[in-house]
Amino acid sequence: MTSKWGAWLLPLSLLAGCDNAKDLPLLGRYVAKNVCAAIWQEGYLPQAASDYVSNVAPLIQNSWQVKLQDNGAVAVDNFWFPWVSTQRAAPDPAGDCRNL
Repeated sequence: MTSKWGAWLLPLSLLAGCDNAKDLPLLGRYVAKNVCAAIWQEGYLPQAASDYVSNVAPLIQNSWQVKLQDNGAVAVDNFWFPWVSTQRAAPDPAGDCRNL
């Protein structure tokens, strides 16, 4: 009986993951905003902030590519899922970080 269910476990888990694919842009925005805030509000070094916040969604944490741009903005790409656009956040004049 268990071998019968085992054969269905992988396809079912893949289908369950497809439902969460719509959340990937939201996760990218979350990572961008939190890396920006960690650098500009909390004083983290850029690499430390990237390492800390990239632990969001541990199953796909290796897919985040976090870049600090020259203007102080943070750009987050997800290279495992190329259809997800680059998510950005930057500090505003009031000192808060906003998604762009």
